[in-house]
Amino acid sequence: TAWPVVVHYSKPVAPCFRGVLYLLKSQPARCPAGCSGEMANALDLHTIRRPDVSEVSGMKALIDRAVVQGLLLPRTHAELYENLRHFYIYADEKGVGGCCALRMDGPDLAEIWALVVREDLRGNHVGAQLVEACVADAREHGVKRVYALSRTPAFFLRHSFHEIDRYELP
Repeated sequence: TAWPVVVHYSKPVAPCFRGVLYLLKSQPARCPAGCSGEMANALDLHTIRRPDVSEVSGMKALIDRAVVQGLLLPRTHAELYENLRHFYIYADEKGVGGCCALRMDGPDLAEIWALVVREDLRGNHVGAQLVEACVADAREHGVKRVYALSRTPAFFLRHSFHEIDRYELP
């Protein structure tokens, strides 16, 4: 398996790798062009929020499907319970539709971890909203640099991340 690509995201006017300034592109979550009716209502009614312990099994099932597709590394129930307070989820009438966590690696570095969105919700900005929740969490804690290891870097590149060499991380 090829190494995941490392993508980096940083706050406005924060010191970054190699003196380059990457500007945060904040935009509110919105319904994609042309959506209406049920899809628009679903995006308005459902929110990104912290998960409840009862939702860990749904998160695990979602992650396991992504592992089979080669998109994520496996995660155990124990890892999910241990890191539950770091996760954000999107849930709807079908259950957990997406999840993502922010893991602190040091005083100024955090990782976007275990980002996955259910297939029927992809393209509806759920992933972007999950990442934005993690970035907002990083901002709130004074973290200057956020990165992700990803086998799907195109998603992150569309959301204000920039590819870096993995050896630039501690």
